[in-house]
Amino acid sequence: MKTKTRIDKRRMEFESNRQYIQHAVGLSDYNYNLLIYETGMLFLNQLYPEGTSFYKWLSIHERSPSFWKWWKAEWHKWEDEFLQQLEDNKVITFSPAFYGRRIVSMTNEKHIESSYQHNYLKHQNYELY
Repeated sequence: MKTKTRIDKRRMEFESNRQYIQHAVGLSDYNYNLLIYETGMLFLNQLYPEGTSFYKWLSIHERSPSFWKWWKAEWHKWEDEFLQQLEDNKVITFSPAFYGRRIVSMTNEKHIESSYQHNYLKHQNYELY
């Protein structure tokens, strides 16, 4: 029998979280993945607003597989923390509306922007022009 690594255990936790949230909110696989994409795009739009000189970077990062790999990792960590908060705080009740509000606020969390700068951007080789 193969021993599960720490990464295998985390993947199983993230999958369990995904299934729980999809069931609780009533999302299909397609809609769940669309939610991840739309939230990632909301994050990029906040960093690179239309009408600014930074907007060109939005399309670069939107098409970057490493951005989406990073975003999904952040998403999984965020969902894990979200569910842990619900478990720790029995006063808060899970609802689709509450989940939706928390997702929108996720894109404004400073630790996610910090992770973007320190864990994603610093590993990219884009020339600034």
